[in-house]
Amino acid sequence: MSGPTRHVSLQAPVYARRGDPPTARDWNAFTNSILALADLGNRVKMARPRPWAEWMPHEIVAIFGDVLECVRVWGEVDRGTESVYVFRPPLLRASVASRDGVTYATVDPQTRTASKVGETDETQIVTPLYLLGDIISAVPIRGTVPLTTVPAIDNQRRGLVDANDDGRAYASLA
Repeated sequence: MSGPTRHVSLQAPVYARRGDPPTARDWNAFTNSILALADLGNRVKMARPRPWAEWMPHEIVAIFGDVLECVRVWGEVDRGTESVYVFRPPLLRASVASRDGVTYATVDPQTRTASKVGETDETQIVTPLYLLGDIISAVPIRGTVPLTTVPAIDNQRRGLVDANDDGRAYASLA
């Protein structure tokens, strides 16, 4: 027979020979370990997963400066009929007028001109472009929804924002 083997549990280590039947002490240690884990689960509050509807995909049907008009998507071919307004990510909104000493002037919903004192103006576009029919992930906005120039968004019960899964950002045309 081989030498003693060590069994690991939440109790003190138990030594037994391989092939020996478990003793009452072994069973008690095992049971106490299970009960301790169950009790730990009752005391620790786990983060609740977000409901699947919060990450539901949306199809773009119109593009505005600060928001995208979308319909919800279920599966490959099922589309919703009610328009939902989804905010663009904060740095991709037309309402961003300046940042870090650079002033922005919106040309159209996907193009802007960046100017800085003493430097040449630069034309920037959203890359990759938002296109009609693109599928985006929209997530709920935590906190208050700012007022916009689109009245329908102010009537929505909860604001949504594009999760920017495609990694869109402004890039220079040059």
